[in-house]
Amino acid sequence: MFVEFAHPFINTDPLVDKRMHKIYKILWDTLKCQVLTSTNGVLFSRRELLRSPYLTDVWFTISAASSKLYREVHGKPLFQQAIKTLYWLKKNKFWNQRLGLRFILYERNIHELPKWLKFFGGFQYEIRPLHYGGDRKASDKIKTPLNEIMKAHYLLQKQMFVDQKRPCNCFHNLSIGFDGSFMQCCDLPYKYNWGHVEEIDLLETWHKRLDLGLDHPGCKGCNQVNPEWKTLFEDCVWNS
Repeated sequence: MFVEFAHPFINTDPLVDKRMHKIYKILWDTLKCQVLTSTNGVLFSRRELLRSPYLTDVWFTISAASSKLYREVHGKPLFQQAIKTLYWLKKNKFWNQRLGLRFILYERNIHELPKWLKFFGGFQYEIRPLHYGGDRKASDKIKTPLNEIMKAHYLLQKQMFVDQKRPCNCFHNLSIGFDGSFMQCCDLPYKYNWGHVEEIDLLETWHKRLDLGLDHPGCKGCNQVNPEWKTLFEDCVWNS
């Protein structure tokens, strides 16, 4: 077994916590792995928290290429602050830090994707279709009937799960909540947990999670699931 990435603050922003430099070093020294974090980059005054030799990968989520659409998609008029932080880090990052951008694609911003690709043409990037279902209340609120382009993106994503033999987008993660709970999934509310890491046997609990697979209340209705996940578990886990 090995850890490929440690990912602090996966569902909030690292720039809100002034301890991040200490956290990066603890992860680097303890796990001997790459350390990745995601940010919206809008707290320019805290930009130094993204510059560290112990933080190998920084991904900015900027799902628009204009101030107007950014406000609609992200909910705040902070497009320029995010861009300012992004380019500051590009100029000042350590030699071993990789920098990327992420575009969360859905019906209301899909028209601006060509402009976004041109605007950020010099960066490594990912285009991810909106993750909804699985008790994700924020994204469920903006879910609309899929157009043909969105259907194609979801089909490509599901085929990627099949090709890479992954049950879903997140099952391979060992996720610990802010309160020490071992989570069923990093993208689920904290009520979906297996207990506190200081009170359970982590390896035993991991095997219980494998025995259950995606037959879990929090996984019902999630749209980022390998349609062949049961066959995958039968071949690689349950019958092995």
